[in-house]
Amino acid sequence: MSIAVAVAVLVVVCAAGFALADFVPLGRSERRFDGCRVTLWRSGSTAEFRVIAERRVIGRSEPFEVPSGPLPDDGEVRVAYDELLARLYELGWGADDLQLGRWYETRLVQRTAIPA
Repeated sequence: MSIAVAVAVLVVVCAAGFALADFVPLGRSERRFDGCRVTLWRSGSTAEFRVIAERRVIGRSEPFEVPSGPLPDDGEVRVAYDELLARLYELGWGADDLQLGRWYETRLVQRTAIPA
């Protein structure tokens, strides 16, 4: 077998392994995230806060109506944010001291073990 064929086979096997890794479900003990952040997702006049950990959405708020422009820090926007943070705190997350930018951009760290 030539070296070129061996390298080609190795590349195909590695590519298949990486492709399949996205579809193999993780065991519960492997789903632990040490840190996450709250971000805003907008679509037209509606929006929601999303919790992102390792490039995955692991939580989200209830959707709410938003005007164009800067996000207000009151009304249903603030209620959605506060309810999301309350759920995260109940699950053992706590706010990090680092300020990320906008008022809603919160970084959280895992404070307690995730319940089984």
